[in-house]
Amino acid sequence: MPPEVPPVSPPPLPSERLDPVGRSERIASLDILRGFALLGILVVNMRIFSEPVYLMVTDLEFHTGALDRGFRMLISWFAEGKFYSLFSLLFGLGIAIQTRRSELAGIRSTSILRRRLGWLLVIGGLHAVFIWEGDILVIYALLGFLLLLFRRCRPRSLVIWAVVFLLIPVVLNVGVLGLIVVLQIVPGTGDAVMEALRSQEAGYVAMVERSYEAFAHGDWGDIQRMRLRSLAFLYSLAFYYVPGILAMFLIGFALGKAGVHERLEALKGRLSRYGFWCLVLGLILNAYYAKVRLTNAPNDPTLENFVASVVFTFGAPLLALGYAGIIAYLALRPTVRDWLAPVAAMGRVALSQYLLQSIVCTTIFYSYGLGWYGRVGPAGTTALALALYAAQLALSARWTRRFRFGPAEWLWRSLTYKRWQPMRPEYDLGRRGASDTVTG
Repeated sequence: MPPEVPPVSPPPLPSERLDPVGRSERIASLDILRGFALLGILVVNMRIFSEPVYLMVTDLEFHTGALDRGFRMLISWFAEGKFYSLFSLLFGLGIAIQTRRSELAGIRSTSILRRRLGWLLVIGGLHAVFIWEGDILVIYALLGFLLLLFRRCRPRSLVIWAVVFLLIPVVLNVGVLGLIVVLQIVPGTGDAVMEALRSQEAGYVAMVERSYEAFAHGDWGDIQRMRLRSLAFLYSLAFYYVPGILAMFLIGFALGKAGVHERLEALKGRLSRYGFWCLVLGLILNAYYAKVRLTNAPNDPTLENFVASVVFTFGAPLLALGYAGIIAYLALRPTVRDWLAPVAAMGRVALSQYLLQSIVCTTIFYSYGLGWYGRVGPAGTTALALALYAAQLALSARWTRRFRFGPAEWLWRSLTYKRWQPMRPEYDLGRRGASDTVTG
């Protein structure tokens, strides 16, 4: 529950126009968190880059060595679901910041935000259809429009709504599990239920094989057709993961409305305390989830899988909040903040680097590049992720010294504000604009 802290009002802003945030106006802790989230997102996304998405719902396992199984468990424990939750928190917080600043400038915040989200939807759609089916930008844009319906709610109400949305996948899982149990009890239907489940499993196994053939050996047309089928499959699961994203949007929005981002120094005691307990509880809950994920077939309608899904529903956001609290607390120290400057630079160009990760990784794994699809297990993909992230840190630090925005951020902001944005950092000297930190 976010603390009820009255927001500190920044000086009034010029109402004739709204500009993207200047370099001196950025909040370093948020940039660091955003850059840190990109590391975890890359580590988790490596599985979808390198293997069929249908493996998530089958008991097939192609990398069964002890090292790969150990890394798969570690990824489930520390990363899976935690970093898109963290990024979702920052997204909601950014919308709250921009809404507040726009209102102070006397400009209707919803008009700019709708345009901003609309262009994000376009960018995400192009990314999902033509580069990589694991795109999250489309979901973010659509849920961003939904978040605007909550802009008049108080922080406490937003957190209550967040809990409600977190319960949706739990209710869905209870309903599915309960229906299967009832049908198995009813005379004459038990065998039919098991046959339907086996048929569904066989269909997923067939799609795994077709994915390998398309992505590892197919031409561009084969890859494109399979990408669209995989995208449709991921969207079919949206009821299970979208409510959690929206819940974190709402928590971030609540933190922004409470002015937490403006009082980090004053709240550092709470940051460390809440962050510590969220971290501890999150690690305990996710340890159980990771153990079940490693030992159970994910599509089996068992009580243990159901409990693990409930644990994950609440454990992933808790661990994300723990990461956020501890890192934000540490980033208040100048020495730590200086040490994490490359991570902050990564956070300032998050959209460009997210898209770059997709371009590089699909080139590594797909047939039109190195063709490593299906050949690298969790240990190898984690090593690749760390190497790519290190290169991105160096690139981000160098780029942000010379330019205000990443290439994708520049295009996105130019389209949003209906004018080409200056790229050189000298433009920021002496100016003061409205915050533009929806994603950085």
